[in-house]
Amino acid sequence: MFTVRQQLTTENKLNDNDITIQLSIVILDVNDHVPQFENEHFQFIISENIPPGALIGRVQAHDPDIFLNGKISYTLFGHDLIQTGNRTMFKIDKDTGELFLLDYALDYETKKEYTLMVEAKDHGDVEATLWPSVPSYADITITVEDVNDQKPQIIFTLPNEDKQDNSVKFMNISNPNLNHG
Repeated sequence: MFTVRQQLTTENKLNDNDITIQLSIVILDVNDHVPQFENEHFQFIISENIPPGALIGRVQAHDPDIFLNGKISYTLFGHDLIQTGNRTMFKIDKDTGELFLLDYALDYETKKEYTLMVEAKDHGDVEATLWPSVPSYADITITVEDVNDQKPQIIFTLPNEDKQDNSVKFMNISNPNLNHG
């Protein structure tokens, strides 16, 4: 708000009245900016053993408008958002842009990467102004890192019980995680 104050004085010597006029000007913000993400693509690398409910990371967009025109809400989209059993895997805090793993265990051996899309939308009021809210979008890639969670397999190969056989006993120890390096 701007305030302009002007004092007017008459030049008439007989009348010594001063008039003060105060004018207040309020400039309203119009929703003339689109939210802009810090990056067009966000990459998060998480361990397959992070607990359900854990924070994965944060996406952030900025809108230089003020009041509701500059307040941003976030929404997640994408095929990888819903997994087996129609369960939602990830959640975003609509106000902060913080991304969480929901009550779902990750498994590197099953799926190594998830691709999502995030929408940032301001709260511009279409009915109050001629400047409607326009959303922005960014990609999110969540890469799952392998953790040695597979027990080694021990396989013994025993020779024929024939006493004449001079063969050696073999032992094979393997770990399925060693093949994914």
